[in-house]
Amino acid sequence: AHLQLQAVRFDKESRWLEIFSALLKKDGAVHAIQIIARDITERKQAEDALLQLSRKDEQALAIAQMGHWEFDIPSGLFTFNDQYYTLHGTTAREMGGYQMTAEEFARRLVYPEDAYTVGESIQRAVVSPDPGYQARFEGRIVRTDGEPRWVTVWFRVSKDAQGNTVKLYGVNQDITERKLVEQALRQAKVMVENSQAVLFRWKAA
Repeated sequence: AHLQLQAVRFDKESRWLEIFSALLKKDGAVHAIQIIARDITERKQAEDALLQLSRKDEQALAIAQMGHWEFDIPSGLFTFNDQYYTLHGTTAREMGGYQMTAEEFARRLVYPEDAYTVGESIQRAVVSPDPGYQARFEGRIVRTDGEPRWVTVWFRVSKDAQGNTVKLYGVNQDITERKLVEQALRQAKVMVENSQAVLFRWKAA
């Protein structure tokens, strides 16, 4: 069985717990009940904050071309919002829902050459002992029509009472236009340098 409930500590502080229970059998008969409790207060607080996002905030994410995502470490599941799927040119309905396994995410939405960067960034976050760990990097995603897009990825961690990383909260922002401008500027610089080199050789001759 699996349930979530609020408990009160001896110091009167209220905490959220996630409870897992299982029947232990021997020779076909139940001889014990195993119960595991995990403090998920920080996760619940973060979830409540996300649920309280106003329509204005959602519109702000859309205007900034930013999509929100979460990664639950114990279950290995990603959760995306509608704007995240918009970045990929699709919808939750077309993708089969708002959740996706890490393996499916890497296969369907991450640019193959950048899969290692994404995996390495997540692994560093998981093993970091810093409760305030944050990270930012640039990489490519794949739209459902096959078009690659550049994004800036920012995320932070959430840890349990034992200091284990249990969740990542992040946003992706489309920066494709900026990357195209940077590429055009680099090409223009190379053309100018080449033309100057040709002119120098012509004068020298």
